[in-house]
Amino acid sequence: MSTSAPDPAEVSPELALNRALRWIDRPRDSSAWLWFGGKERAGKTELLREISRQQPDAFFLDCAGTPSEEIARKLADSFGVAALDTYGRNFSNAVTSISTGPVVLLANTQWAGSLRTTREPERVVQQVVHTLIRNHRRSLGMRLLIEVDHTADVMASMGGRELTLGAPGGDYAQMNRSADPVEATAFRALALAESRTVPLSVWSVLCSALGHDISVQQLERLTSSRSADLLTQTNSEFAWAGVAFRRESTAQVWRETVPHEEAELFHARVLSALRSAEPTSAVHWYVHRAAAGHAAAGGVFESLLQDATIMAKVGHHTLFEAFEAAYHGGTVPQSSPAANLYYLAERGVWPHTHGEWLALLHHSLLNRGPADRALADRLLGAVGASTLPWHTLWTHGTGPGTATTENLIKRPNVRKLHIVRSASAPLVTATDGQGNSSVWRLDNGEPAVDPDDAPMAPESVEADQGLQGWRPAGAAEGHVDVPRMPRYVRRAVRTGDRAVMSSSDGVFAIAVHSSESGVPSGVLKRMLRTTTRLGTADFPSEALRAPAEWFENVWGATRLKRLAQGALPSRLSDLGARQFLTEIGFPHISGFLELETLDLSVTHLTAVSHPLVEDGTGFLLGTWQGAHLLIDGNSGKVLQDGSTGISNPLAGSSLRQFVTMVRLYYWWFASDWSVEDAEADLRSWLARLDPEAYAAQCWQRVFEDYNFTDRA
Repeated sequence: MSTSAPDPAEVSPELALNRALRWIDRPRDSSAWLWFGGKERAGKTELLREISRQQPDAFFLDCAGTPSEEIARKLADSFGVAALDTYGRNFSNAVTSISTGPVVLLANTQWAGSLRTTREPERVVQQVVHTLIRNHRRSLGMRLLIEVDHTADVMASMGGRELTLGAPGGDYAQMNRSADPVEATAFRALALAESRTVPLSVWSVLCSALGHDISVQQLERLTSSRSADLLTQTNSEFAWAGVAFRRESTAQVWRETVPHEEAELFHARVLSALRSAEPTSAVHWYVHRAAAGHAAAGGVFESLLQDATIMAKVGHHTLFEAFEAAYHGGTVPQSSPAANLYYLAERGVWPHTHGEWLALLHHSLLNRGPADRALADRLLGAVGASTLPWHTLWTHGTGPGTATTENLIKRPNVRKLHIVRSASAPLVTATDGQGNSSVWRLDNGEPAVDPDDAPMAPESVEADQGLQGWRPAGAAEGHVDVPRMPRYVRRAVRTGDRAVMSSSDGVFAIAVHSSESGVPSGVLKRMLRTTTRLGTADFPSEALRAPAEWFENVWGATRLKRLAQGALPSRLSDLGARQFLTEIGFPHISGFLELETLDLSVTHLTAVSHPLVEDGTGFLLGTWQGAHLLIDGNSGKVLQDGSTGISNPLAGSSLRQFVTMVRLYYWWFASDWSVEDAEADLRSWLARLDPEAYAAQCWQRVFEDYNFTDRA
């Protein structure tokens, strides 16, 4: 061990304490923040604790091992601005509601998060601390004191002041060089663990994944002999002991001794070993807390999500934490199982118990494609429906990210939801704002005939969801015993152990098994948004060489005006245009995209002369964005005549490409979207379908709401 020379800017803990206390007590006419840095074991955390002791109204929070979401919640509670069941939106809104000038001390932000493969330290600074700095009222006089790993980075991005403590530091490289092979393997395996505490039996499994079989007995002896570095922790719930490094910085140094490729292979091996290990309480405990981290670190996160057996055991806190790490710097593929996690995060799903999480995960999978629904069935089989507080029986609707371009996406606008009695079975009736009703059997969701004047099911209770959870339908307050749901679930009706609900996705029915003890009432709500980004959807294969039905599905058959071969002018020589007009037809459109097309079944193709048209052979299709829309009879290109000042005349490289682009845009613009907005997808599709036309000013302009009359 050696001690490095002090940095000239370093100060002693005593001097730092005096400076910090004087800084806090300055007149609170403006807010400020102070970053604490320094070498390992400099006493930064102890210093913040001492400051909190000398500031009775200060709020101290040790962030080590805590997810950023929980840190945000604890801060909001400390400010007294929102109980967990009344959050209107998120942490940003909570911060704007702070009415007093608090002193906040956040220690160990560099060790935030439950996993070692994590982005939580960055999220605490960028999403929690930055929001406190940016969103609080300027008259508060807030004081923030934050311990970080490196003060230079945060000073550069957020400003403020900094104090760097001098410290003895520590050179763990000497320890690494002196350790024998058994010790080195054991220390590296413990450092590569995704949980900071590891059961002894699991530690042995980790050693094997690193290439050396080390028995539990050997590890026990090693723990005793290296008590200065290792700490034994007993578990009061289970009959086994766990081991952890006394200082997390020691684990960090050991992790850095393992090459990236070797570490990635290790993590994948661990996940495989956990799948096949004897299902002891120690293994279950570790899988719940660490398996997701190994999957992210090993580059096999997608395979974890598709394994129902292990997903039934993984805790949602670490799953979402690993999700943030796995897709940091990249995008979440729309067609992947991870996209479901993205939408759950965007919709604020943050369960209170593992059972509640599994019920919500099962429900979300049922609302997706066939592969996800099969995974939902396997998940339910792995846990047993009766072990959950509730589970979804059936669902009708379109889950986020699952839409296709085959038809317009229409989200249900359920105004009335009832369970009624019929001669054969209880029925569910859902009525929208236009008075249209859908009817299903309560037990299995099969469509049924709307019964006339059927009585309400006995003892059925209707409910609406507000910011404080379920209340009687139409009432301003009160409580109805219905399982907690995210805010996109709006209405419910319950009778006995069955409940039917409507959401922005559709209508679904659940079986209620129990009311979990300790679960708060109110809505499920996240304080922080996910930092992941969703990738663009794959190009819809149905749009390539689409048949007439694909166009008719959104416009109707009467809008497409087909022309007989004999009605086509001979000077329309482009074969592609001739085939499209006879087999598909040209849409008669008005009041969309500033597009006014002719009814070709009435006007036919009228020849026009224009310099843009090759050999002067062109035909009028209508107007677009105030300019005449033409088709070049020789090339088949669709052009604007430039009369409105748009410089690039190209609207479509062919008639099919132009009409397909308009149809895709119409599908996006006329559909109802909830969480997902497919504008980025649409842009990428149009760019692939006809890159030259998409780059033209006329197509770029249709995405600009501020100057496009029928989009404003």
